[in-house]
Amino acid sequence: MKTFGPWTANASLKGGRSSLEGVFKLGGAFNLSGSGYGRYSGDRMQFGRLMVYRSLSSKLMQIGAPVWAGVSLEAGKVYNSSGSQNSGWKQAYGLFLGADTWIGPIYLVVGKTSGGSKAIYFAWGHIQ
Repeated sequence: MKTFGPWTANASLKGGRSSLEGVFKLGGAFNLSGSGYGRYSGDRMQFGRLMVYRSLSSKLMQIGAPVWAGVSLEAGKVYNSSGSQNSGWKQAYGLFLGADTWIGPIYLVVGKTSGGSKAIYFAWGHIQ
């Protein structure tokens, strides 16, 4: 994570392999944002994400909680090693608003995944 004044950039990579099919899932907010939760699954997974967001707190002080807006660029694939279901690489992006509230971070995310799927999420909790 790197911060430049009100701007923050965060990159992450994750991957894995398992002997059990369907262990890894992609889809959902910040995880191929235009696809439904768990839309793609398999025993192998590769995923990367770049998020850039800006603090809006100084402009919205009356809200009383840190607020930010940003974009998430995502790419990943999940598949079974048997080759029976290889989803190929998918790209997605999400536009989001977030706030750090007394119940934890909350996000409103609008996403689109390659292939045309779109989704809107209200997410609660830390980004995985």
